[in-house]
Amino acid sequence: MTIAIQYVLPSSGVNQKVLAAARAGLKTIILPRHNEKDLDDLPEEVREKMDFILVDTTDEVLKAALGEGFDRAVCD
Repeated sequence: MTIAIQYVLPSSGVNQKVLAAARAGLKTIILPRHNEKDLDDLPEEVREKMDFILVDTTDEVLKAALGEGFDRAVCD
């Protein structure tokens, strides 16, 4: 069995998506690490109210979303 690391690609329109998430009351955003520079363009009050989890791989996304109990071996 071959397990490949799948990398998370950058997303476009991050500012609009994060602002919409903030308006909807979300507190945590999982974001591709490549988009970290886009956070500088957000209003400071939005950045202060939200937690941003920066990820490089899909495993990191799953761990952030499902918790540390996530085990890839169980999913394969």
